Amino acid sequence: MDETLDELGNYVGSKIAGALQAKVIAYGELTLTVARSQIVSVLKLLRDDARCRFEVLIDLAGVDYPGRQNRFDVVYHLLSPRTNQRIRVKVETNESDPVPSATAVFSVAD
Repeated sequence: MDETLDELGNYVGSKIAGALQAKVIAYGELTLTVARSQIVSVLKLLRDDARCRFEVLIDLAGVDYPGRQNRFDVVYHLLSPRTNQRIRVKVETNESDPVPSATAVFSVAD
């Protein structure tokens, strides 16, 4: 399983190299941390790319880490029904820098 996730992470990482800040595989899940300003284009790529097809936004959550400078994570959990894979995408932000809305990519994010 980790090998498949590593291949997916490498593939996506090559497509979003300028936006990718971190790639982690832990507990059988792939997590990508991306630049806040690039979240919409990353989500679009994950939805539309023929190899990815993450067409379902399962969950959208916020996490608060008060000790960090960028204390908030916005976390997107995506599902590809065609490949039966999941991926987590995160962006970090603070109190004053908003995260662009994902509603243009996934209307359920509203």
